[in-house]
Amino acid sequence: MRRSVWAWVCGLLACTAGAAAAAEVRGWVVHGETGRPLAGVEVRVLGMEAGAPPAEVVARTDARGGFRVGRPMQRRTVVVQATYRGVVYTSGPHRPRDDLVLTLRVFETTQDPRGLYVARRATLLELAPAGLVVRSGTTSCRDAFGAAGGGYIVLPVTRTGRVVDLQGRAFPDAQGRPKYLNLPGERRYLYGEDNLAGPWVLLCEGILDAMSAELAGLPACAVFGTNGLKEQHLAKFRRCSRIYVCFDRDATQKAATAACMFGTRGRVVILPDSFGEHGDLNDMLVAADNPAMLASTLHALMKRAPTGYEVRIDTLQCDDPYELYGAAAGLLAEIHRLDPISRGLLLKKLADRTGLPASLVEQAAREAAAHEAEVQKAAAAAAAT
Repeated sequence: MRRSVWAWVCGLLACTAGAAAAAEVRGWVVHGETGRPLAGVEVRVLGMEAGAPPAEVVARTDARGGFRVGRPMQRRTVVVQATYRGVVYTSGPHRPRDDLVLTLRVFETTQDPRGLYVARRATLLELAPAGLVVRSGTTSCRDAFGAAGGGYIVLPVTRTGRVVDLQGRAFPDAQGRPKYLNLPGERRYLYGEDNLAGPWVLLCEGILDAMSAELAGLPACAVFGTNGLKEQHLAKFRRCSRIYVCFDRDATQKAATAACMFGTRGRVVILPDSFGEHGDLNDMLVAADNPAMLASTLHALMKRAPTGYEVRIDTLQCDDPYELYGAAAGLLAEIHRLDPISRGLLLKKLADRTGLPASLVEQAAREAAAHEAEVQKAAAAAAAT
C-alpha cells in the first residue's frame, strides 16, 4: 500500500471532535508513544464557516512543542492539523466559546501493515439484543465481526455522543470475506446524524468517505452503500435546505436517484474524471496536498452541482422518441409533482434533450403522474382487502 494511503488512514484515526468562535488557538504537539514535545512541526489552523471558503493560519511548534495563533478570519468553526513524517493529524471541528487549548499526538510512520493496530476500549452492555454477538445454539455466542473471520476495522456510528451502530471494514483487504460487514437488522441510523442540524450537508456513499469530508472540515453524513437511503431517513434532513449527494464515480445514477428523494433540495456532486471510473472522496483526499485543498475543491464542485432530475435527463438512454414515454414515465411523473417553476424548467430541459415539443412533454408528464396515482390507489385497495 502506498505511503499516502497510510497517511490517510492514520489521519482519519487521529481525527477527534469538539463544539462560537475561538479568540486564540494554542497547544502542543507531542509524540504519541513517548509524550516528548516535538519542535518544528507544522501546524495549520483552518477556520470554517458555512458558505465561505476555508481560511488558514500556518505556524510551527517552538522548542517546547508549543504553538499559538489567532483565530483565522473570525471563523466560528476551527480545525487544527499537525503534519509529522508526512502524515496529517487532525483535531476538530471545534466550536469553542473562548480560547481553544489542545494537545495533538503524532506517531512514527510505517508501510508495514503489522504496524497498524486499533485499540478497542469500551464497555458493551446487552450485547445480544444490540446484535453485537451471534448466538451459536442456546449456550454459546461469538463476536459478530469475529464470526465472519475477523480482520475488520470497526467504525462506530454515533448520535449525540452515543454509539448507536457499528460497521466493519475488512483490513487490509477482503480476501474472500465481505468488504463491509454490518450488524444484523435494519439500519435505523446514518453515520454523522449530528451534522444534519446545519443548512447543508454532504451525503456520502460510505463512512470512510464521510470521514474524509469531515477531515476537511465539511459537514458530512453517510448511508450504508448506494441503496442505503430509505424513505424513513428523509425526515432526518428536514433542517437542511441543500443535500449534496456525493457517491463514487461509478454510482452517478444511484446518486441522482438519491438526490431526487429530496426533490430539488438534492444535488449531485460529480467528482472529476481524473480519479477514474471508481474514484471517490478518499482518492481525492489522498491526492490533495492537505485537507483544506479538498475542501476548496468540493466547494467548487458543490456550486455547480445539478439536481438529480437534471442528471437523469442528461443520461437518459432513448434514441427512439416512440419509446420515450416507456423509458421515462417514472421520471416524468416525479417532475410533474414538483413546484410549477421547477417543473417548467425541467420539462423544458427534457424537451430540448429529446427534440420534442414542450407541450407534448408536458402532456406526457401529466398522464404519467395520473397513471402512477391510479396504480398506487389500486395497490392500496388490494392491500386493504
